[in-house]
Amino acid sequence: MQAQAPSRQEPGSAVEAALLCIPQSPSVSRVRRSASGASVLSPSPRSKPPRLQLVLDIDHTLLHAAHVPGGAEAVPIDGVHSFLLDNPRARRQDRYQVRTRHGLHSFLHEVQKFADVHIYTMAAKSYTRKVLNAIDPEVRLIRGRVLCREDNQPDNFSKSLSHLQPADAEPAELDEFKAAYLVVDDRDEVWDNVSRPHVLQVPAFRAFDSDSQQAHIPPRVHDSSAAAWEADGGGGGGSSSASSSSSSSGNCSASGGFAMPDPTLMDVLRVLRRVHLDWSSGGEESADRALDAQRKGVLDKVHLVFAGGLLETPDHPERCAFWRLAESLGAQCHRKWDATFITHVVAGEKRSGSVERAVKEGVHAVSKEWLLHAAQRWCKQREELYPAPGVLPDPSRLPPVPSLPSVEQRIKAALMAVKLIPVVGQNGEQRDFRLRVATRYFVGPALWPRVNALFDRFQALESNPNETSNEERDRVLKELTRLVGDDALGRIVSATEPPTT
Repeated sequence: MQAQAPSRQEPGSAVEAALLCIPQSPSVSRVRRSASGASVLSPSPRSKPPRLQLVLDIDHTLLHAAHVPGGAEAVPIDGVHSFLLDNPRARRQDRYQVRTRHGLHSFLHEVQKFADVHIYTMAAKSYTRKVLNAIDPEVRLIRGRVLCREDNQPDNFSKSLSHLQPADAEPAELDEFKAAYLVVDDRDEVWDNVSRPHVLQVPAFRAFDSDSQQAHIPPRVHDSSAAAWEADGGGGGGSSSASSSSSSSGNCSASGGFAMPDPTLMDVLRVLRRVHLDWSSGGEESADRALDAQRKGVLDKVHLVFAGGLLETPDHPERCAFWRLAESLGAQCHRKWDATFITHVVAGEKRSGSVERAVKEGVHAVSKEWLLHAAQRWCKQREELYPAPGVLPDPSRLPPVPSLPSVEQRIKAALMAVKLIPVVGQNGEQRDFRLRVATRYFVGPALWPRVNALFDRFQALESNPNETSNEERDRVLKELTRLVGDDALGRIVSATEPPTT
């Protein structure tokens, strides 16, 4: 079944003309033509530079929408789209507020250089039309097909790339069709088994704290940081900076209302560029094979053992999720320690003998978040940002500190540095380490040796208290406050406190 183009031009009609409806089952005739009558796009012939056929999900992949029942008047919010949608059952209009993922328009603009962009969503047609009209009203960024449900169609089916392929194609044409397609979605389990290898899964984007109410809306990313982040490709072009979230990405605000941008789409763009290069140059026979090769290259040449209770069934480690995840990223997992080739120890919540040995022998001892974020960002992460529980790395190994003349700029740089360090539990040593790193970014390289020495002295007094330690500790704190500044130190201390549970 397919939607009909509107009979008259109206706002959003360009989007309307691109909409198609998903067949309710593969047995129903497959989509062959767009509602406007244009032929379904096929992968470019090999005689020309081949283009990827990129299929994008909408909700929690490109944006997050919050449903506001009753259609209450929306208060204008910077960076948030708002629209009304008919609710026939309730005989009313409901309002939706939409925030797009950071860098969405830059991502779509860049990906058009080597891919045709399509939409495939489980959302209903009326909702899909409104969302696309909000983010791309003139169909300049998303020029391919748009697949969605009819408004009254149930969503109890699996997504499938077969819904996109021409019904009368020859077997050789179908093979070429499949070779060109990749999918970006926050859920791979909604795709059928044949399509799943084509899916590049991303963490779910959540800008609101709920999908079904007018919830708290975090502050927009600071304009200067967002612009700089998009200008340099999101910091993901071969860098290994840590992500501030392990399960979902969003506008997590820092102290003072400053928010870190979500790098997901720029990470995806980096991966897609490499996949396209490998496939179009003949290095891999299909885009999904190139995607798998990229995935297995994330932890190539890494040999690791697990410690601290991460393996639930030590006798059958291959059944454990962390073991399987590491292998899918190209790492070689080992049951026993061997100093001749082990490069990493990945630890759980407990300090173990393997971690102690790794520290002693100069082998990386990292937390499980190091592995999770490598999978999330498709690149190996900086080990010094992911110390195993109880291990505090040398702060001097962290990225260089830029010269920032403004006090406000230095504070923001410090807060951003804090957000790069994952919070694990309520560990007091880790809290002090986060404070030390933030202070280093604030004071800059000139004062850092003195500040670092004061931190060392303070920790020594905390570890070995005596009759005069309280008085000397007060002197150290006063000197730190003098060097950093009372207001700045207070804001940094607040930002480094672990969240309450």
